[in-house]
Amino acid sequence: MKRILIIALLAFTAPAAMAFQSQNLETLKVEDSKPISAEDFSNVMDVMKGRASESVKLKAAMKGLKKGTLNIDQIAEVMDYMQEENSRLEFAKAAYDQCPEKEAFREVVDEKFKDEASLKALSEYISENK
Repeated sequence: MKRILIIALLAFTAPAAMAFQSQNLETLKVEDSKPISAEDFSNVMDVMKGRASESVKLKAAMKGLKKGTLNIDQIAEVMDYMQEENSRLEFAKAAYDQCPEKEAFREVVDEKFKDEASLKALSEYISENK
């Protein structure tokens, strides 16, 4: 009985969680594609360089994407301060959508990953979102 309940619960909540995650990435897109201000980027980097937890760093980086587009050097700098592979991957996916230098994105960002699975996941994401 418990297994059926758990499976039923997962069947109903998994699509909602996926939709929520997709919605979150969608809301990060900057409508007018304006570059992030120097002050806003500096605020993001203050958090990244501090002793904040990884989740706080990721939130700050994502919030920075809401403020404006980041160029490829800014994206790389933010990723340099992320410790966890999952955080780097989540941020890279969101940053790719806004990056004005998509042709150079992989060349710079790929070296920030340590895990082949992350590189594969990013490749798949980029292929699906060109």
